[in-house]
Order: sequence, then C-alpha cells, then structure tokens
Amino acid sequence: MKNLLVAVIVLAVSTAQAATIHVDIANCPGPGDGSEAEPYCSIQTAIDNAVDADEIVVAPGTYFEAINFLGKAITLRSSDGRDVTMIDGTGNLHVVQCVNGEGSDTVLDGFTITGGLANGSSSFEDIAGGGMLAGSSTVTNCTFSGNTADFGGGIYNGGSSTVTDCTFTGNTANFVGGGIYNTFSSTVINCTFIGNTAGDYGGGMQNSASSTVTNCTFTGNTAGSGGGMYIAFGSPTVTNCTFSGNSAGGGGGGMWIPGGSGPTVTNCTFSGNSAGGGGGGMHLSAHGGSPTVSHCTFSGNSAGGGGGMINSGGGSGSTVANCSFVENTASNGGGMLNICDSPKVTNCTFSGNTADFDGGGMCNIFISGPTVTNCTFSGNSAESGGGMANLSEDPVGTPHPTVTDCTFSGNTAINGHALSFDGGNPNYSSHLAMTNCILWDGGDEIWNNDGSTIAINYTDFQGGFPGIGNIDADPLFVDPDNGDYRLSAGSPCIDAGNNWGVHQDTTDLDGDGDTRELTPWDLDGNPRFNADPADFDPGCGVPVVVDIGAYEFQFDPVDEVFLGDLNGDGIVGIVDFLALLANWGPCEPGCCLADLDIDGDVGIADFLLLLGNWG
Repeated sequence: MKNLLVAVIVLAVSTAQAATIHVDIANCPGPGDGSEAEPYCSIQTAIDNAVDADEIVVAPGTYFEAINFLGKAITLRSSDGRDVTMIDGTGNLHVVQCVNGEGSDTVLDGFTITGGLANGSSSFEDIAGGGMLAGSSTVTNCTFSGNTADFGGGIYNGGSSTVTDCTFTGNTANFVGGGIYNTFSSTVINCTFIGNTAGDYGGGMQNSASSTVTNCTFTGNTAGSGGGMYIAFGSPTVTNCTFSGNSAGGGGGGMWIPGGSGPTVTNCTFSGNSAGGGGGGMHLSAHGGSPTVSHCTFSGNSAGGGGGMINSGGGSGSTVANCSFVENTASNGGGMLNICDSPKVTNCTFSGNTADFDGGGMCNIFISGPTVTNCTFSGNSAESGGGMANLSEDPVGTPHPTVTDCTFSGNTAINGHALSFDGGNPNYSSHLAMTNCILWDGGDEIWNNDGSTIAINYTDFQGGFPGIGNIDADPLFVDPDNGDYRLSAGSPCIDAGNNWGVHQDTTDLDGDGDTRELTPWDLDGNPRFNADPADFDPGCGVPVVVDIGAYEFQFDPVDEVFLGDLNGDGIVGIVDFLALLANWGPCEPGCCLADLDIDGDVGIADFLLLLGNWG
C-alpha cells in the first residue's frame, strides 16, 4: 500500500509539472507569459521557460530565429502543421540544435526548417547540420528545405535520432550528405528526399554505422558519388526504399556502397538513375565488408559501366539475391559489371539490358570471379556477349567466374549471343565454370576469341556443348515470347541439374537460422528442391535433383539439402566421409556425387567442403 501511495504521489507531481506553453508571433501582446491568452512571441523564449515533459504549441507563421533545445525533454510542435509554420534561420549556422544530451523525449513535430548555413571554420559543429544539428532526438512531420552545410545540409545526426514522415528538398552539402548525414544508430522512416545535392558523397543521404532507413523515397538527388545515398561504413539496413532519377558524376547514381561496409539492402527499387562512372543503380564494393542486396529491382538505369549495378574493389563477400535487372544500359555490362570482384549472384533475372560493347546482361573483367546461380538472362544485347561477357584480362591462376542454375534466352550480339571471351591474349584469358544453366533461342551462344577455358556441365545448350550432363533440347518454357521462362510439365530440364551447383544459403536468405543448407528456393520463392512423382532424375543429387534453369517445377518439396550429404539422410557425417573416400580420384562418366566442386575429380577440395558442412 505504501509503494502504491508513493507511485500515485509521484505521478501527481509529474502531471502537475507538465505544462502547455503557447507561441504565436501574430498575436503575442508583448513579453507574454506563455499562456494561451498571452503567448510568447519567440520559440526560443518558450524553450527557455520550459521544463522536462512540457509541450510547446506554436501557431502558424514564420519565425525568424535559430533555436536550441538546451538538453530539455520537451515536445515542440506546430498547431496546424509544417505547411503553415516555418522556422527560418536566416543564415545562422543551425536552425535547430539538439546537442546538450537530449534523447528520444525531445521532440520536434510539424515545422518547415529553412535558412540554415553551417559553413563556418572554427570547429566541426560549425560546418555540420545546416537545418538541424542533432545528437539524439525525435523529428517528425517536418520539411527541411534550402539549408546548406559542409556536412549534412538538412540534418546532421551525430547520435541516435529518429526521423519519421519528413521531407528533405533542395538542401546542399558542400561535401557529404545533402539531405541527411547519419552516423551511429539513427533511424529514418517514411521520409522523402527530393533534389538535394552533395559536392562529394550522398546527395540525398550519407548513411553509416547501424543506421536504419525504411520506406523512404529518393528522387532527383545529385552528388559526386552516391546520388541518392552513400553508405560510408558499418552495417546499416535499407529496406522498402525507392531510388529514382538520382545522378552521380562518378559512381552510384542511386547508391554507392564503398569498401568496408556491410549493409543489408532489401526490397528496394532503383529506376532511372544515372552515373557518369560505374553503377547507374548501385555501385557496390565488398572489399572489407559483406553487403547483401536482395529482393531489389534495377530498371532503366544508365552508367559508363554497369547500368544496373557495378561490383568492384577486389571483394568476395557480397551477395546479390532475388533481384531483377531490366532495361539498364551501359558501355559495358548493361545489367551488371564486375571488376576485380567476386560477388555471389543468386535467383536474379537479367532481361532487356543493353551494352554498347560487351555483356548486355553481365560483363566480368580483369580478376573477377563471380558465382552466379539460379539466374535468367533473356533479351539482353551487346556488341559482344549479349547475355554475358567474360573479359578477364588476368594472369592464369586468378579467381574464375562460376555460373550455375541460369537461363540465357533470346540474347543478341554480333559475336556470342550469351557469352563472349575476348581478352585478346591467351596468357590473360578467362575461365568459366557453368552448371545448371539454359542457353536457348539465340545460336552462337558463346564467342571465344582468346583461348579461354570453358567448363559447362548439366546445362541445356542450344546446338550442344561438350560436358557432363549437358543436353540439347527445347526447355519448353511456359511463354518465352512474353518473358515467362518457367518450365512447362515435361520439360527436359526438370530434375536434370546438379545439386552441388546451388549456392549455400550463407547469408540465411530464408531466415531459418541455418546457413549450411543449399539455397532453398527459386526465383519465384518456391522450394528449390522437389521430388518428381515419376522419380525420373536424369541429373545428379540426393534426395531429389535440382532443375536446370532459374525456376523449379513444383512437385513435393524437400525442405533442406546440404552440400556433402551424399546419402540424402539430412546429415553430413561419417557415412558421407567414407563414400567420398571410396570415390577418391577422377570421376567415372555420369553422376559423381562425391565431386562436390564439380571439377571432375574427387580430392582434397571436396574433402574440405564436406568437413565444412559436418553435422
């Protein structure tokens, strides 16, 4: 009873302390007392007289002042919304400041913030956050327009701020972060970025650390690199965002992700962005990080290289999964360009992309060694390599591209409709390993002008190609004329692939906590491994065999398949180890389950793969 009484007293005191303070520049009688009858003329005067938990209500009008929350946990809101209530900093360094230990209980709600000019030189605080310089706060229903700073034209978030339902338009950063400069763990939700500019990076936003950006739109922003967004470092998350019509003089019209970053970009759309350098939609570098881009669409983007996306920087840790690359254009790599990089590309479609020179769908050059699984290449065009060009001018022994579970259909090029090899020097030739793919409806699918090494297995190749498990038969697409490359019943590609050609789900794309399994679904999100009731498996795998191509014909699905599970019992253990030892050495013709890396020989590499999946 005593504790209850104390709680009631505390609540009563707290309630008594909370007050509503009024500000009305058009109807203030003079000094005023902050009451509704005698409102303050100045927002800062109201803040000066407020205490924690107070609410300041501001009437419509333009308030020519710069304000500082002074560390107070108060709510500052407009009575009638941002369209009629403006705070104009008139050239002050910052229009709004929250730099005195404020937190989420400090709220700015319903204003247009303009006129900030943070380009002083005495300290970093003087050159950051033209519209707002924030440590931690909550900002909602605001517009930031016409503010300028060296860093963070609209807002510089140096702490754990939350920004929701805000619009950033026409702000400028001389260097980084035209709309927002985010550090640490800021959260941005349901915001719009239009026509912001940065001299160097991040026209719409600079994002870093563990920041979260959700349900935001970036349109018409510009920067030297990263027109829409620049992700500097850390592992931020970007989800359900749209990037359209942004531009960069260098790389990353929609987004630039440099080396050292490990972000997750999911369910985003990149359309109509452009870059003078590489990556019209996105420039992604995995060097020093492990970024994941999944369930995204890249359409109508353009760049010097990599119209939809460029992967560069010597990395091997990035994952691009369940994405569509449609009608992007570039000089090389209309859909995607990989330079000195080895991304994992899984469950993606490349259609209608165009390159002036090489690789309409994808171009791999220098020491790139991407692995491409469960993808469809259709209707792409280029001078050489309509679907894909591998121009790796790298010394023998460097990483090699691996392409598995793909469909190439209706691609066009002068030489090599789907793939071209033109390093021009046998000492710098490309090396390709292709598994579980479809190359159909083009003719002259591969152009090899430099003695590149090509290993193609378990592939439906129009006109035929030497290799284990290859076929030359109409794949019976459902409706190829209208872009439907799913398999019809009776397709020779059903159960004709090799299970070990499917990537492991190392980034846990299905969210089940198991990263040892092979990627469990196809491009449609349907189960990747299915049992044919007729039990006819011309391919290689247990307990069921994967289909050739990007889509899986649906029968009775098997939930999990593990690399190294040679007897199909769901466990990689001693039985599988003994089976691998029994098959040590060159494989016999036909299905060789112990050949986990599909190189035609069972050896130490296969042994290490099995051990890596033990359990």
